[in-house]
Amino acid sequence: MTALDRTLPRFAGVVAAKNKHQKENIMRKLQISRFKTTAKQFAFDGCHKFYIFEDDRVKKEMMDEGWEEKEFYPIAKLPEMFHNCGCSLRFIDRCTPHGGFQTIVPQFQQHTTFSWSWVSSG
Repeated sequence: MTALDRTLPRFAGVVAAKNKHQKENIMRKLQISRFKTTAKQFAFDGCHKFYIFEDDRVKKEMMDEGWEEKEFYPIAKLPEMFHNCGCSLRFIDRCTPHGGFQTIVPQFQQHTTFSWSWVSSG
């Protein structure tokens, strides 16, 4: 059993929890190893670069730099796409406005965990 196989059953509960809380002011938060984010999307270059961002200005900046709409995905797809990525150079960076970066998962990291939690957005 792979790490992804052990992780995916937890995501099934996310759908039920989302339905339960959709009328409340609650947001889903993704934890990647020790980093927590409320990002709704991420960008993936199709090879090894994964970029998460919490601010829509970052997406606009990325598109101005040449990223295409088809390279952006819902954050819910990040765990599966990251685990299925066959490139050993894979990494996850957090992008901030004006070109800033924060490394969340460095290249060659052997073990990366993903988990979900709910937080009040109000």
